[in-house]
Amino acid sequence: MAVERSDLVWLVVAAVLMSVVSVYYYLRVVVAMCFRERTEPASGRASPATAAVLVVLAGVVPPLGVLPGPVPALVQ
Repeated sequence: MAVERSDLVWLVVAAVLMSVVSVYYYLRVVVAMCFRERTEPASGRASPATAAVLVVLAGVVPPLGVLPGPVPALVQ
């Protein structure tokens, strides 16, 4: 293998370990969402501050995704 010849085995080991950690983390989220009983009912309502932030971000993120060029120009 090319990895063995290039002395980057440590990098492969680190990547595999990080992958195992991420699988554990995401499976905990799935188990919490799907297999555990709720301790309290969900209200389904966001606070006005949360709703305002979501509206602002919904208006800012799509144009930045479509036309990202002007943002670096403004920063420089």
